[in-house]
This record gives sequence, C-alpha cells and structure tokens, in this order.
Amino acid sequence: MSWDIFIQDIPPSANSLEDVPKDFQPRLLGARSEIIAKIREIAPMASFSDPSWGTIEGPDFSIEVNVGKDEQVRSIALHVRGGDDAAGVVADILERLGLRGLDPQSDTGIFDRSSAVESLKRWRAFRDKAVASATAQSNESTSAAAPPSGDKKKREVHPDLSALFKALASLGKKLLVEVGQFTPVGASMGEDGKISITHPSTGEEGGNPQELIDLLTNVYRQEAGTGKIRAAGICRPVIISVAGQTEKKRAISVALEHASGQSLLVYIPYRIEYEPQVRGRMTPQFFVQDSGQ
Repeated sequence: MSWDIFIQDIPPSANSLEDVPKDFQPRLLGARSEIIAKIREIAPMASFSDPSWGTIEGPDFSIEVNVGKDEQVRSIALHVRGGDDAAGVVADILERLGLRGLDPQSDTGIFDRSSAVESLKRWRAFRDKAVASATAQSNESTSAAAPPSGDKKKREVHPDLSALFKALASLGKKLLVEVGQFTPVGASMGEDGKISITHPSTGEEGGNPQELIDLLTNVYRQEAGTGKIRAAGICRPVIISVAGQTEKKRAISVALEHASGQSLLVYIPYRIEYEPQVRGRMTPQFFVQDSGQ
C-alpha cells in the first residue's frame, strides 16, 4: 500500500479528471534514459540498477519509480511512503519533467503541489488505521502462552525465540502486504510466556528508525533487569547485500535475545509486487457502435 501518483500526458487546461476530454489521446512521455536522468537531477540518491523500477530513499520517506520496460515511456507510477518531504520531491520531479500526475487521494484527481501534503496525510491516516488493526490482531493471535522453558541442545533455537520470531515475522509480512512499509516494531515474552507487541512512536511522522530501536531497546533492557520479561525481539525493514549479487535486496530483519544468553539475527528477503486496482469506469474505445450504421 502506498500513496500512488500516476504521471502521464494530461491536458494543461484540465483542472480535474472531469475536464479531460473523453477522446483525449495521451502522448508518449519520452525516452526512458532521458526521464531517469531528469529524475536524478532532482533526486541524486535515486537508484535505477533496474531501469524499469527505481527507488528514492530519503531521510523519512521512500519513493518507488515504475518507469516500465519500454524505452519509450507512456506513463510513470510513483509509489510513495513516509513523511511530508516526499510530496515536495514528487512535485519537483513533475516540474522537472514538465508533466502532470493523477492523484487518487486529491479532491480533483490531479496532483497539485499546494494540496499534495494534505493528500499524503489522508493516505497516512488510512495507513495508520491499517497498522493499528494489524498490530491489534497480532497481539490477539499471540496471546497464548509459549511452551515452558526447558533444557535443549546448545545449537537448537530456544522455543521462546521461535515463538517471538513467528510473531514478529508474521506481523512484518502483514504490514508489508497491507501497508507497504512499517517502522521498527518489537515483541517481548513475559515470565508467563505471553507475547506482547509494541509499536513505538517518537511523536513525529515516520520517526527516525534508530530512535525507535533505541526506545524499544531501553524498554526491554529495563524490563529484563527487573525480571519482567524472559525474551524480546525487534523487527524492521532493511536493505541488505547478498553474496554473489550486485543488486541489494529488501529484507525483514528480526533480532532476538533470550534470558538464557541465546541471540539470533534473521533476515527475510522480500519483493513487493503491486496489484492493479480498479478505480472506475472508462469510456469505451474498442467495442463502440458506428453512429453511421
């Protein structure tokens, strides 16, 4: 899930989707290599190791750029997540390209720099509800006590850590599927074996990931010191290097610790696949009746 902006040829006179003539035929946007070069002028940190699908990673936002596989580009999709600064980057990209974009979250259906931040905030409000719902469901599904601690072979993963890993990995996957991203989230296991999920916040949109990790670390350190918990873990999205591959991969990182001294760090690579969404009807272009017949 993301705030999606669809860049294409839109009549300059159109102030809303209703103003676009039904017989309007969008022109090609230009060569893909030239479009990528212009995007990099606005966002030098943009990565296009795959020319058809680029990424822009900002301090508190990320933008995935779907340019397509054809050298002549007909449309571009921007999949945006994160803080308000992302709206400005999108506006700057559109201005540099000399193009306009469709914004399903806006009142007019067309991207407008002056209202872009409000449009992004509307998407975030929807996302936050989805995150809260997913976290609540995870707490309910992991409320059952884990198996009691016991003596195991040194190389075997402690059952408490296995239970925490399952809870965090499942929540991370759920958030990626339903929301498209997530900030660091933690899980702890009390002395009674029950698992509690914690989604921290610094009070700022998105929140600095390291600050959120530090918050969770301090909480779990205090609870471990008082004997309140016997295991804890932190789950977060990361970008990793894979041996033998030049392209970096997105992954879910799950770091786990147990009172017995055992600790684990697990990476789960993933790739987000975007599903097409039906947004309304279109004027028939193929199965039309000839008025002269």
